[in-house]
Amino acid sequence: MAGEVATGEASLEAVLLVRPDLVLTDIRLPGVDGLEASRRIRTVSGDGNGPVIVLLSAEEPEDHAEWRSEGGAAAYISKAEFGPDRLLATWLSATASSGV
Repeated sequence: MAGEVATGEASLEAVLLVRPDLVLTDIRLPGVDGLEASRRIRTVSGDGNGPVIVLLSAEEPEDHAEWRSEGGAAAYISKAEFGPDRLLATWLSATASSGV
């Protein structure tokens, strides 16, 4: 199942309801931003079976280095570099390391 939401708060609600395998989120969201939403998703998915989270942004990853240590996201991809091949590589890397 797929879904789309407009805010970080709504993303948390959607993850709890839909239980997706993958969450793509912009780092800049109204209200709770994508980084904080990722943290919260990881908290409620504390059993290690939560979704693979990919942060997207028009900004470069270096502009938000905290995503690595704090966000719990599998990757941070600039929108300029985002595409099916990059998403697939990220998915394969994340699921190989997590045993999904």
